[in-house]
Amino acid sequence: MNKLKEKLKNIAHEYHIETSQTYQVVKEIHKEINEY
Repeated sequence: MNKLKEKLKNIAHEYHIETSQTYQVVKEIHKEINEY
């Protein structure tokens, strides 16, 4: 779970400037979490 959090932080940082892309990434990560 910690690795997932790290991944999330890195992705959020990369896409911080482009809000719409961040939203898309967050949606993808929620899907990933729900699959566990």
